[in-house]
Amino acid sequence: AGLNCTEGDDYNNWLQAMLLTPGQALNRIREELLAEKLGFTAVTDEAVEKHFQASIHDYSTVNAATLTVESEGTGRELLLSLRDDDMNWKQACAKAAETDEVRLTRSEAPEEVAAPLFAAKPGDIIGPVETEEGGAWRLYRVISHEDAELTDDLRAVIRGKLLHER
Repeated sequence: AGLNCTEGDDYNNWLQAMLLTPGQALNRIREELLAEKLGFTAVTDEAVEKHFQASIHDYSTVNAATLTVESEGTGRELLLSLRDDDMNWKQACAKAAETDEVRLTRSEAPEEVAAPLFAAKPGDIIGPVETEEGGAWRLYRVISHEDAELTDDLRAVIRGKLLHER
């Protein structure tokens, strides 16, 4: 008797939660395995490496602290106070509606701030930039930059991207 991994309460509960029949689940698994196999044959390791080297800056990241304020004017005032050393980042954060730390790739950063963020040195402050949702403004304080590394996970992402572009 072989191992049957398509029976049991856990499996049936999962199928129910995913709104799948056993046949649909097996078809999805087959499709994903086939797509993975085709991806490895249709997109060579050499093509993945070439794409990575040509686009390495797209996969590098910037780590930044952010603070969000309700108006562009408040953002500009805080930026001026920070640049003139009238206050430090912690004091500026106390005046913010929201603070956060983010790790962004160039494509994840808002378009108008991507180039300045990646050109900035640690400690530099960029902004204010209107948030994606609108109605609020954000300042970014660059903490660090990380060069991209071609990990197995990134290889899979690039392979999928290249396969999708074909």
